[in-house]
Amino acid sequence: TLPTYISTGKIFLEEDASRMNPLLEMAMGKEKNFVENEIELLTSRTVSEKTIDNLIKSGEKLYLLRTKKDDDLVKNSIRTLFFLNREVFDDIESVYTDSLETELIKELRENWTIENIPNTEILNVSYESNDPDEAALIVNTLISVYQQQDKRWENNELIYLQNFLDTQLKIKSSELLDVETKLKTFQEKNKIFVLDK
Repeated sequence: TLPTYISTGKIFLEEDASRMNPLLEMAMGKEKNFVENEIELLTSRTVSEKTIDNLIKSGEKLYLLRTKKDDDLVKNSIRTLFFLNREVFDDIESVYTDSLETELIKELRENWTIENIPNTEILNVSYESNDPDEAALIVNTLISVYQQQDKRWENNELIYLQNFLDTQLKIKSSELLDVETKLKTFQEKNKIFVLDK
């Protein structure tokens, strides 16, 4: 059998004070456990899909992508005997379908481990493969994709906050104008004059 290698990377989760905006929390109704939310984001289908896409674009021959052949004759013979052979692709992009993507994402998720180091805001991200370089490449790609995606999500939160505040500003301006109009009408009707200083 082929040896198994595990590559591990760490992500230090830093809660950005600007992201903990109380107005945003109130507007979006978020009561969150920061570390657990980040683990959910890291294990999301979006991050998995983008990780697979980036690995395909890298052009590397990988067991995960079924572009690397297993050279172990005994293992291949046993797989053939029990009809367990996996198809190996010369050009994965030419055969890439939604169902293949789903299989690759499932395999990616089965071979990774994502854990929070107790009492810290550090995540261990590990991947197990028969090739040490593949394990390292997948861990580094996964972490890189997560970091890029996290920035996108953060920007989307800021855009949502800006839209929310713009909407609230328009509502309050309209309410203020209405109150000023009613006050002016009341003053004119009751002959109340305000003397400027």
